Amino acid sequence: MLFVGRYGGDEFILIVRDDDSSVCNELIEAARKRITAACDAQDTPYLLSISAGCDELAVGLDSFRACVHRADSNMYLDKNQRKKSGETTLLHRPAGR
Repeated sequence: MLFVGRYGGDEFILIVRDDDSSVCNELIEAARKRITAACDAQDTPYLLSISAGCDELAVGLDSFRACVHRADSNMYLDKNQRKKSGETTLLHRPAGR
């Protein structure tokens, strides 16, 4: 992992160096599992969800800004697709809710 930082509001950016495009999806799933585990361990009284998007920078053919824009757009696609399909991005639902 090269960099993790706040992108704006409640959005964060994670920059990794890897030639395997599946790494992005693995990191997203790992984050979802860790968030769920932390909520379970702390028995949080609130709901927690995430939407995620990723993209690959084509070195020499692409700009960093364009890559981040595509990843951000993909995050919104993920969010909207889950809403439309009836799936939820819900990661943790406290007992009794």
